[in-house]
Amino acid sequence: MEGIDHVSWMSRADRNLFLMGETHKEHTRKHCDSILDVLKLIERSTELPDSGIDLMIEMIPNDHTMKYAKDKLQIGNVREHFYKCVVQRNCPVRVHWTDPSDFNGNTHTIHKWLFKLARTPLFEENWTKDEEITEFFNQESDMPKLLTENRLVMKEIQKASLIEPRLTVKFATKLFMEMYEEDKKRFRKSWQELAKWQMRHVMDFYTVARMIKLKMKNIIFYAGRVHTEAVIKILSRLNYTLNRTIKGTCA
Repeated sequence: MEGIDHVSWMSRADRNLFLMGETHKEHTRKHCDSILDVLKLIERSTELPDSGIDLMIEMIPNDHTMKYAKDKLQIGNVREHFYKCVVQRNCPVRVHWTDPSDFNGNTHTIHKWLFKLARTPLFEENWTKDEEITEFFNQESDMPKLLTENRLVMKEIQKASLIEPRLTVKFATKLFMEMYEEDKKRFRKSWQELAKWQMRHVMDFYTVARMIKLKMKNIIFYAGRVHTEAVIKILSRLNYTLNRTIKGTCA
């Protein structure tokens, strides 16, 4: 598949997870399959397992009137094709959104300061001039709030912990901050510049909590490479086995 950085297979007991980590780009090479075409083949397959397949896509739900406009990126085309499956829930595979950072500013679902911070560009610190953000998030020690103040994620982690006792808020927060320390060394940027980047890791914990809470058996997670690598890290700490990784040959 063009644009795929890696496909990885993880498992634990009767659960199997295939992670497709991509580099956000267009499909331009005729000798490479597009990611959408491959997922369509799975969708149309007549040999799906009895327990079904859960397809998790890096996408934001917003509201039911929103439609993803087709763009040149492969992930945009996948979102557009499968969005109806998220809303109508009547497709051969079960399709789930995974990004809990944007709900049109609905303060009953997500705090306004988190919503506004989610809308800022990566590696920029202009958000520090927004008092609606800095009233709640204004120093490096506030970094865990990106996770713990996201009510959607906390709700899912708490439900998942009933099935996987190790997946507690304490566990998630500790690993979340380990990721932050790793990224500080990697990027060598200020904590203000890293705030939005670190916020993207919130999605990874939400994704894992949803997998566990819903007791998914056969999962395909399609997202950017950074997200799939983070999910591998989280699940490895929960005693999932990384069986194999294949690097993309058309990337």
